[in-house]
Amino acid sequence: MASNPRVITFTALLTGQPVESFSIVTTGGSTPAVNGSPAGYYGFTGIKFDTIEIRSTLDSETDNRVLLDNIEFESVAPPLIEVGVDIRPGEFPNNINRKNQGKIPVAILSTRDFDASTQVDRNSLTFGSTGDETSLVHCESADVNGDGLLDLVCHFNTQRTQFNASDAVGILKGQTISGTRIKGTDSIRIVH
Repeated sequence: MASNPRVITFTALLTGQPVESFSIVTTGGSTPAVNGSPAGYYGFTGIKFDTIEIRSTLDSETDNRVLLDNIEFESVAPPLIEVGVDIRPGEFPNNINRKNQGKIPVAILSTRDFDASTQVDRNSLTFGSTGDETSLVHCESADVNGDGLLDLVCHFNTQRTQFNASDAVGILKGQTISGTRIKGTDSIRIVH
């Protein structure tokens, strides 16, 4: 899965003269340019990165320092595609017997803009009470809703879905083959 870029916001105070250079090196994001005179405050907001290194090259004959203040990090969620899912295609309500030793079929529905049968990374799929349960058994392509588009029908181990008696929704998570996250939900009714 693609890493989540992070964002840093901070103020840098460069003290002493002369400061030869000050740079921010990032991977997976943007590297801002430092403008203006070397000594003084530099504010950076919303720098996106996977990793960051702050470098300063200073004149060894003077007492030059780089002081960082007000450092804040925040996670930036990668893009998410909300996908249509149909738990137990062709049935309603979508009854789940938690004691069943079988499998629960879940269809990821294709649209004109999203081909679930070719765009979903099948090995990334999780399904259950929170959507993080590793319960996938296998997948195949089939048109489950009669719209002429191949959907992706995956089967999940009932015991590994960890549904609770109070659950009313099943959650599927995963990603596309290009690394974009996907998520879909459908109603369920716990019968045992």
